[in-house]
Amino acid sequence: MLWRLFKILSLFAFISTACFALFLYKKSSNLNVLTNQLFKAHGNNSSSRLLEGQETRVREFQSNDSKKIEASMVIEASKESEASMEINAAKENEASIGNEVSVKSEAPNAVQEKTQTPAPENKTIGLCPDTPPNLVGALRVEFDNERTLEQMREDAGSGLQMGGRFMPLDCIAQQKVAIIIPFRNLHDHLKYWLYYLHPILMRQQVDYGVYVINQDGEGVFNRAKLMNAGYVEALKEYDYDCFVFSDVDLVPMDDRNLYRCFDSPRHLAVAMDKFNFILPYITFFGGVHSLSKEKFLRINGFPNTYWGWGAEDDDIYNRILFRGMKISRPNLIIGRYKMIKHLRDLHNEPNQRNCTTPNGKWKKTVSIPSITQSRRW
Repeated sequence: MLWRLFKILSLFAFISTACFALFLYKKSSNLNVLTNQLFKAHGNNSSSRLLEGQETRVREFQSNDSKKIEASMVIEASKESEASMEINAAKENEASIGNEVSVKSEAPNAVQEKTQTPAPENKTIGLCPDTPPNLVGALRVEFDNERTLEQMREDAGSGLQMGGRFMPLDCIAQQKVAIIIPFRNLHDHLKYWLYYLHPILMRQQVDYGVYVINQDGEGVFNRAKLMNAGYVEALKEYDYDCFVFSDVDLVPMDDRNLYRCFDSPRHLAVAMDKFNFILPYITFFGGVHSLSKEKFLRINGFPNTYWGWGAEDDDIYNRILFRGMKISRPNLIIGRYKMIKHLRDLHNEPNQRNCTTPNGKWKKTVSIPSITQSRRW
C-alpha cells in the first residue's frame, strides 16, 4: 500500500516538474522574440546610447581619478614647499649665528683684514687729455694753519702710493714726471708743499714721483748740485721723461699751471708774491722750472760750482740759450706762486757772484764764455 502511494507521488512530481520546465521554455522564447522586435524597431540607437552611457561613466571615473591625483600632487608640493621653507629658515638662523660669532671674534682684533671686493676687470684706456678735465683754476693758498703729514695723506686719498708716487687710473698719463726738490732743514715748508701739491698733481693727471734731495751736514748749500743728484737718483727707480725742479718754499696758486714738459724748457714760477706777481727780469729762471730728459742732457745738466744762495738759475738760463733753445712761460695769472716766508739758512750765504749795490739791492752778475749779464731788483 505504501509502495503504491510512493509511486503515485513520484509520478505526480515528475509530471509537475515537466510542466514547469515547459512553462519556462515558452516564456524565454517570448522574451527573445520581443527583444528582436525592439532591435528591429529602433535600430542601433539603443546600442549607441548604451555605449555613450558607458563612455560617460568611464570619463567620470577617469576625471575623479585625475582629481584625486592632482589633489595628492598639490598636497605633496605643499609638503615639499613647507620643508624647503623650514630648511631655508634653518640656514638663515645658522648664518645669523655665524655672523654674530664672526663679529664677536673680530671685536678684540680690530686690525684684522676685511674681505676685499673683487678687482674690476681690466678695460682698455686711452691717453689722458691735453687739458685735464678736473682743474679748478685759481686756488686759495694759506700758510697760517699748521699742516701735518697725516692731513696730507688724508686729503691725497688712497691713490697716493708709498714714496710719493701716483698715476691716474682712468687714463694713461702723457708724461712720466719726476719732481726734484733740493732740501735742507725746512720741514714745515715741506709739509705745506706736500699738502697743496699732491692734490694739484692728481687733478693734472700726472704720472709722477716726488724726490726730496736732502743735503747732509752743515756745509754751504748747493742747490744745483742737489738737482743733478735728484735727476740721477730718480732714473734709478722709473723711466721718467720729464723733470720738474722746484724750491720747497713755492706753492702754485693756480692748478692750470701744468707740471709737465713742453717743446721748450719751461719756467713755471713767473709771478711770485715776493715780486708783486710780476717777472723780476726777462732772463729770470728761478724757483720752479721743467726740462725734458733730452733737453736736460743737451745742456749737460746744471752747474755744480755754485755754493751758496743765487746765480745758479741764471747760469741754467744761459746754458739753454747757448744750446739754441728758448724759454716758454705761462701767463702772469696762471703762473702765480706764493712763497712761504722764512729766514735764510745760516749756511746758505749769498754766492760770491752776488753782491749788493749802494742802495742795498741785490745785483746779480753771471758769466759764461762769451756771455755776461747783470740784473737788479
